[in-house]
Amino acid sequence: MDAAVTPRGQSAQDSRIEAQVSRIAAAKRRVIDLTLERASVEEALATFEHEYAARVGSLYGELDRVQLDIKELLYRARLVEKGITRDAAHLERRVETAFRRERERIEGDPASGDDSTTGRRRNHDSSHRRATPRAGDARELRRLYLALAKRYHPDKTGTVASEIDVERLMGLINEAYDASDLRRLRQIAATLDDGDEPTDERADAKERRLFRESLELDRAARDVERELERLKQRDAYGMMRDAEEAQARGDDLVGALRADLVAKLDAARTRLSSIRSQFETLATATFAAFRR
Repeated sequence: MDAAVTPRGQSAQDSRIEAQVSRIAAAKRRVIDLTLERASVEEALATFEHEYAARVGSLYGELDRVQLDIKELLYRARLVEKGITRDAAHLERRVETAFRRERERIEGDPASGDDSTTGRRRNHDSSHRRATPRAGDARELRRLYLALAKRYHPDKTGTVASEIDVERLMGLINEAYDASDLRRLRQIAATLDDGDEPTDERADAKERRLFRESLELDRAARDVERELERLKQRDAYGMMRDAEEAQARGDDLVGALRADLVAKLDAARTRLSSIRSQFETLATATFAAFRR
């Protein structure tokens, strides 16, 4: 018999409902798989960014500072050579005014402790802190959390497919709840059943209900897919993948980058020392001449 032919004794509507039920089951699993994949990418990126900041980030910051010191010294030298300033105090005020914004950008805000090497990691950490939701959102947050815990808690998941990593999924649910991340709880909650199926539900009503459930699952899957794609489009993700490929070949991409930065930093420091020595000689002679 042709597979497209409705089985004997089953109506076309029954066949559509059966197909929709199967589609919904697959869509629920897809939402869960995408949610776990997104979490894996987020965790891998956080680990890579932490390692990158520890091994390389501070060198970038130090190189920026040394290069700015060189620019400031060269600017000082021009002011002195042209006779624009006649004492050290006036010179320092001119330099401070000219380079204030650039210095603040490189050094960060001392009051907040933010700088170019730690700001990104702090932003990542702060994204997991608990926000204060509105009253209505707080109620929904709590309701969704309890429903998800009832469904996916490792101690209460006898009906959940064994291949789902429920312990990890429950961990993500807990994280979303702790961070008051209603959007993520809603995404995962799309995989929940609406409750006991009405015993007297007509076939037309059931078909409409399943259709609405299918649409909700599609929306949830698209949301997670978009978030996952945004993660993969980040520069840090591309660098992480390059580092993984290099490691597979036995190379250390971040280590090579660190070595290159160390060499540039050493060269910049040597140049800074030379310029400072020349400037001090120039400034001493020029200011002495002005005082005579």
